[in-house]
Amino acid sequence: MNVNMSGVTNYQPAAGVAIVILRSFAGGYFASGYDFGFTDGTLQTSNTIECANTTAGDRSFDASKFGITNTNYYYNAVPGAIKGFSGIQIQ
Repeated sequence: MNVNMSGVTNYQPAAGVAIVILRSFAGGYFASGYDFGFTDGTLQTSNTIECANTTAGDRSFDASKFGITNTNYYYNAVPGAIKGFSGIQIQ
């Protein structure tokens, strides 16, 4: 599955669905790994992306493999029009 998150920062699957994020992507500026990760709706946790980028352009990250559910779900707070993820549904 490929999910384009343009205009939103969170992707929360339906109850009972589990997804493994295989790759995150962004087309705008971002400051740190806290721009990608997962959240429970209140707390945000960074994933393994801890890099600073100062130029715009398409980027994708294989280092962002993690599972999401309806309780702990994906966020991508990178500003810009193009962002999202690719993954597989495992449940």
